[in-house]
Amino acid sequence: YTFSSVPSLTMRTIGGILDFFVFLGPKPEQVVQQYTWLVGRSILPPYWSLGFQIARWDYGNLTHMQRVVKRNRDAGVPIS
Repeated sequence: YTFSSVPSLTMRTIGGILDFFVFLGPKPEQVVQQYTWLVGRSILPPYWSLGFQIARWDYGNLTHMQRVVKRNRDAGVPIS
C-alpha cells in the first residue's frame, strides 16, 4: 500500500486496484462535504424547475380540479 498527499490509503489486490476512502468528519455535514469534494458536486437544476408543485393521485373530476386551481390562485401561488 502507498500513501498520497490527500488522506487516503491505496491497497493493491490481485484483481486490480481498490481504493478505500474514510471520511472522518467530525460532523455528518463535513463528511458529506469531504465526499462531494472527492466525487464532485452535482450542478443545481435551473431555478424555474424548482417551483412549487401540486400533485395528487387524482383530483376526482374537472370541477374539483378547478376549485384547487382557484384556491391556489387566490392564495397567490403562481400556476402555469
